[in-house]
Amino acid sequence: MIRNLIFLQPRLEDDHVDRLSRFYTVLLFLVFALVTALRQTFGQTLVCFCPAHFTPKSCDYAQSVCWSNKDYYSKSSNFDVDLNSRSDRVLSYLSWVPLILLFHAILAYLPSLPWKIFGKRMSDVDMECVMDAARRRKQSVSEEERKKIASYIAGLISSRKVTGLPVDVLGFLGTKLLYFLTAVLQLMVLDFFLNYHYRLYGLRVLFQLMFGRQWDSPESLPLVIMCDFKLVAQVKERVQHYIVQCHSDISQFYEKIFFFVWLWIFALIFIILVNIVLWVLRLFNTSGYQEYIRRQLLAQGVPASSLANIQVFNKTRVGSGGLLAPTLVAENFGEMVAAEVLLEMWNQFTSAKEKDMGTLVVNGQYAGLGEAEIGDLRERATNKDFQ
Repeated sequence: MIRNLIFLQPRLEDDHVDRLSRFYTVLLFLVFALVTALRQTFGQTLVCFCPAHFTPKSCDYAQSVCWSNKDYYSKSSNFDVDLNSRSDRVLSYLSWVPLILLFHAILAYLPSLPWKIFGKRMSDVDMECVMDAARRRKQSVSEEERKKIASYIAGLISSRKVTGLPVDVLGFLGTKLLYFLTAVLQLMVLDFFLNYHYRLYGLRVLFQLMFGRQWDSPESLPLVIMCDFKLVAQVKERVQHYIVQCHSDISQFYEKIFFFVWLWIFALIFIILVNIVLWVLRLFNTSGYQEYIRRQLLAQGVPASSLANIQVFNKTRVGSGGLLAPTLVAENFGEMVAAEVLLEMWNQFTSAKEKDMGTLVVNGQYAGLGEAEIGDLRERATNKDFQ
C-alpha cells in the first residue's frame, strides 16, 4: 500500500544508490514516524513518582501534564527548587519526535523534485521512456520484439545532441550531489536536535558500546526528569504547586531509533560520495568507457577488425551522455540488455556511415577522417560497395 503512493513509487531511471536515498530512506523515516506516533498514542510515555496523598486520577493527571508540558527539568544533583533560578532547564522534544521524523522524510525526498519537474523539458533523452522500454525488453520472450525494442532504445539515445556537456549527465550528477548535501544537512539537524555534548553522536555511542562503556543519553531525550504543575486542593480549594519526578520510558525507545537513523544517514553519506566519484570516472574517462563499449560489442559477436572506427563512434554517437542510458539499463536490467542496445547503436552508426561513404569519396569531403580511413573509402568506392 505504501509503495503504491505516487511520491514513493521507485523510478526506473534511478540507480541503486538513488533508490536507496529517495525510496528506502524516505520509507524508513515514514515507518519510524508512524511507529513513534502509535507508541505515544497507545503506549506508556511517563511514570511519575507522585505524593502519597495523590489519588490515582491525580497521578494520571500529573503524568499527562508532565508529558504535554513544554518545559522539562532534567534531574541533577544540585536541583534548585526555586522555579525562577533553575539553570538546568531543558526544552523537551519528546512529543514532537513523530513530526521530526516526518520532516526528515520530506527532506530526504526533496532532492529528487528538481529533475523530476524540469528534467523532461531540459533533457536530451527521455530517460523514463528509455528505461520503460528496457523493462519491456527484459520481460519480452520474442526475439523479434526484443530486437525492435533494442533498436528503438538505440534510436532514442542516438538522436540526442552530442555537442557540449549533456544536460542528462548534469541533471543526473546534480541530483546525486543534492542527495549528498541533504544527507549532510540531516546529520547536522539530528546532532542539533539531540543536543549532545559532542558532534557525531552515533559514532560516539557506537564506540561506547564497543568498549563496554555507559551509553550517554542526549539532553533532549532525558530519562529522568523533574516537572512542576499546579493543582487545586480539594479541601482548602486553593492552588497548590507540585514538583514531581518522572521516568521517561519512551526516551529509551527514541534513543535506539535515533541511533539507528544517525548511523543510516552517516553510511548513506559515504555511499553517495563513493557513488558520485565512480559515476564521474565512468562517464568522463574516455579510454575507460571506450574499452567498456569495445568489450560489449565483442561479446555480441562484432568482429574485432570492424571496430577500427570505435573512436569515431564514441565521439559522435556515445560520449558521456550516450553512455549514461546504457549504464543505467545495465544496472537495472542486466548487462545483456545494455549490450544489445550498444550493438544496435553500433549497427545504426555503421549503416549511416556506409550510406555517406560514397558521397564523401566522390565530393572529396575527408574532413575529420584519417589517411587509413580515406584509403579504405577509396577502395570501397572502387569496388562499388556503395552502389
